[in-house]
Amino acid sequence: MKPVVVDANIIIRYLDASHENHKAGVIAVAALVDREVIVHPLTLAEVLVGAIRANDEAGVLSDIREVIGASVYQEKSTPEIWARRLAKTRVSATPQLRTPDAVVLDTAIQIGGLVATFDKRLSAAAQAAGVLFVF
Repeated sequence: MKPVVVDANIIIRYLDASHENHKAGVIAVAALVDREVIVHPLTLAEVLVGAIRANDEAGVLSDIREVIGASVYQEKSTPEIWARRLAKTRVSATPQLRTPDAVVLDTAIQIGGLVATFDKRLSAAAQAAGVLFVF
């Protein structure tokens, strides 16, 4: 099975029981059981903003590792090569993406994985690239 790179919206909806779409987050995370789940550091930073505001950084990090079972991706190329590759992914994606979404797509492509997201633009770009995880 291919690894799955998760977008921040999956994690946020799952972890926040008061989120209006929490149930969808629970369903998405349940679909990831028995899969290798990857989170990019930039995606992790997006998730941690709310956790830091709520003074729950350690709890959220623990949930991401223990409950969701995600590991943090470590880029293997140089920063310059990564930046150029990311820019090309962002520009060539159909539809075009914001940088955080391009990071998720690029990571999935680099590791031969799939993208899990609720974002419509990222879903469309991942589907066009043949890397959309359907849950």
